[in-house]
Amino acid sequence: MSRSKPKAKMVEDLAKKTRFKKDAVQCLLMMFREYATEVKNADKPQVDKSKFRDMLQAEFSLTDNVLMDRVFQAFDMDRDTVINEEEWVVGFSVYLSKELDEKKLKFMFRVYDFKDEGSITRESMFYFLKDSFVWTVISEEDADEAPKDLVEIVLKKMDLDKDQRVSYEDFAKVVKEEPLLLEFLGQCLPEAQCVDRFCTLLTGDKSPWTNSKPTKCYK
Repeated sequence: MSRSKPKAKMVEDLAKKTRFKKDAVQCLLMMFREYATEVKNADKPQVDKSKFRDMLQAEFSLTDNVLMDRVFQAFDMDRDTVINEEEWVVGFSVYLSKELDEKKLKFMFRVYDFKDEGSITRESMFYFLKDSFVWTVISEEDADEAPKDLVEIVLKKMDLDKDQRVSYEDFAKVVKEEPLLLEFLGQCLPEAQCVDRFCTLLTGDKSPWTNSKPTKCYK
């Protein structure tokens, strides 16, 4: 992809939609072009799921393919199976934020809403939690029942209205009271040191994507 500078109007518009400073937006757009591919009959370059997964592994050391794919879904706001420039920048503004605001809560809820149906069901919980066990010497019966038992424990904690599923309202209320439950179905956010390192790349003079030297990512 071309390494030419993004248009000033696009940078300005995206800076207004996020808390990023303009030079950080420019850097993110240059990074986008590193991972994007030209698609036949498409008006603009796009980042597909495979390239996005490569980015999460390279920049944030994430390794769980299922959760990386769900993060991709959270970035892909129009659900067209690719990420465009605006989705890339807006997605990162939430993904990198350390604030537990409504945008962050909705982002994380969408990650765990495996079927995109507006709630987190038992089936979704089992799908995420079944791989959290380290299986050693265990009977076949226990191998089947242990994840189910954990799902029931989690459901009891998160399902405030007792309708056998976790709605966004349930999720938001519980997580606001106990922030450590934000990633209750598995880690999909980068570690704090990875975020700091990434923001340093965006703002420092050693950035591989820009020659500018902004001082901060956010306004």
